[in-house]
Amino acid sequence: MTQKYKLKNAVLMMALAAVYPMQSFAAAGVAQFTAGDVSLRRGAGSDPLLKGKDIESGDAIVTGPNGRAQVRFSDGGLVALQPNSQFNISNYADKNDGKQDSFFVDLLRGGMRAVTGLIGKRNHDNYKVTTTTATIGIRGSAFNLAYNPDGSLSVSTELDEIEVCTRAGCVGLKA
Repeated sequence: MTQKYKLKNAVLMMALAAVYPMQSFAAAGVAQFTAGDVSLRRGAGSDPLLKGKDIESGDAIVTGPNGRAQVRFSDGGLVALQPNSQFNISNYADKNDGKQDSFFVDLLRGGMRAVTGLIGKRNHDNYKVTTTTATIGIRGSAFNLAYNPDGSLSVSTELDEIEVCTRAGCVGLKA
């Protein structure tokens, strides 16, 4: 082997080694549906969110007045966002382990419907939706959450049970 050939191979191997760890991190989810004005905020950037785009932990999804989006998460869970919503994925990890899994998201405005996936089934304590006025914990469920124009929060459950906690305390809601 020539010195030039060895150097090219070494550079190629270093490049592959640098890229390989990044590929081991799976996306948190994927945009299954988008309509209207929907953007994905990642770091300091913002781009239109299109169907098929990977969603990562730390991302934010913002829908405009006519925007709607659906995200299918890697654990099988689904979140559908209504118009005028801001949804932040604070900490998502699907480790196939109830202790290390996490689905911690924030709904800063707007509305959403969620169907829990395996993370919510494996460990209820590792699935939380936080708003400015309450935190929603699940017990394996499907639920709806929306901010009202007066600043109040509307919550309903379609399946099983959720727990809504505010500064005043917690209340369980059953379907």
